[in-house]
Amino acid sequence: ELIPGAIFKDSFLPGRRPYALMLLFCLLGLSFGQIQLYRYFQAQRTFSLSTSLGTILLPEDQKNKILVQALAGVRERIGENETLVAFPEGVYLNSLTGRASVWGFPHFFPSDFDLFGEDLFIAELEASPPDYIALVHRHTPEYGPSTFGQNYALRLASWLRSHYRPVEVFGAMPFQSDAFGIMLAERKKP
Repeated sequence: ELIPGAIFKDSFLPGRRPYALMLLFCLLGLSFGQIQLYRYFQAQRTFSLSTSLGTILLPEDQKNKILVQALAGVRERIGENETLVAFPEGVYLNSLTGRASVWGFPHFFPSDFDLFGEDLFIAELEASPPDYIALVHRHTPEYGPSTFGQNYALRLASWLRSHYRPVEVFGAMPFQSDAFGIMLAERKKP
């Protein structure tokens, strides 16, 4: 039975049958509302992103269009045997393009610097520098300091500037305004 018959018997919650029915209708109403909300948000997903992992449906907005451009740029510029690390977040660039990362860290947020220290990240970069880096516009106010290279990771950002040169920007230059963008940079030749 979809709804147990015991709920509608007088012996179940004697004298409270109207309350049980009211509860049932409230639950049905909430369920219907959730379904409608889900349908609304799914209808917004009209932008198709095809990857080697499958197709992802996303809302059609400027950020996702820039992401598609960046993914195409990574595939064109970075060879399959070359490495890429994204700062402060962007491991999805690796996943969606099949490009390897030399690091086990999925992101570089203020909490990561509190846990591991900035010296560890710089030492790892010096020991095993990636062929390319991506600077992804991602503010982190939920962790306190909000801007990579400006409010935290100052020495790491300086190290990146001295060892990498920008080669392409998709959208806006990261952290120069509120607009989304991704900057791709390659390691400088010695």
